[in-house]
Amino acid sequence: MTVKSPQPKNISSDPGIMQTRAADPQQSVWVGASAGTGKTKVLIDRLLRLMLPTAAGQAGTRPDKILCLTFTKTAAAEMSARIFSELAKWSVANDIDLAKDLHKLTGELADPHVMDAARRLFARVLDVPGGLRIMTIHSFCQSMLKCCPIEANLTPQFVMLDDRASDEILTECLHSLIADCARQSGGVLAKAFQRLTLVQQSSEISALLREMMAKRSKLEKILISNGDETGSALRTVTAVYAALGISQNMTTADIESAIGKPENEESLRAVARAIIDHGTEKGKADGIVLADFLA
Repeated sequence: MTVKSPQPKNISSDPGIMQTRAADPQQSVWVGASAGTGKTKVLIDRLLRLMLPTAAGQAGTRPDKILCLTFTKTAAAEMSARIFSELAKWSVANDIDLAKDLHKLTGELADPHVMDAARRLFARVLDVPGGLRIMTIHSFCQSMLKCCPIEANLTPQFVMLDDRASDEILTECLHSLIADCARQSGGVLAKAFQRLTLVQQSSEISALLREMMAKRSKLEKILISNGDETGSALRTVTAVYAALGISQNMTTADIESAIGKPENEESLRAVARAIIDHGTEKGKADGIVLADFLA
């Protein structure tokens, strides 16, 4: 059967035509648009058109040969659900409705061969081992690492930690740290941890440890760059003091006295005013604290 083609419309006034052009799998396309304007729809239409044969006789791409990458799991799940919903509708649609859907999707009249392929596409996708590959960038990278663990310097059959397992390990590490400090109360680690507990609450200490674990590669580079390859942080600590322009034997009172010098005080007042006038909400609060301190 045939379906009459609608009259062409002005492309600039019809976003549907622009979406159809962007979904053409023969074109390499970058799409920039505001939220809610149909970017996900364009991606879904592009994927459907990739799998469909064309009226010109070009075969569609096998579903297992297509990879879609998104930023979030939510976007991946939404794309998958909407694609399956559309394919399920095609599989049971009558000729007229299916022809209209395919014409709207591709901008071309659908011949019986294309319509037959569209009806069978739902079953083809269901038969793909593991389903359609619509993945987040993180999960795709994880799959690549699992394919080549030795080359990536990883243990074969490794598994990724989820948030719950990560929190459990972090808690275990914190308990182990406290136990080590109790056994060696006079050690450097125990003294450092004791000072930390005076200025941080337990939840803040856990957050600090989590951040240190997340940035451990950067911390390692800092230690190595300062010659602390053995794990001692003495040279790094010295470098930090030098960067701050203070000596290790200075007390809090010495630092406050240095800050309170007239030439420093006026600069700090200007900084506080700038933060209060132009900073973020968190920044404004910090600026008020600084202004109160100077007062």
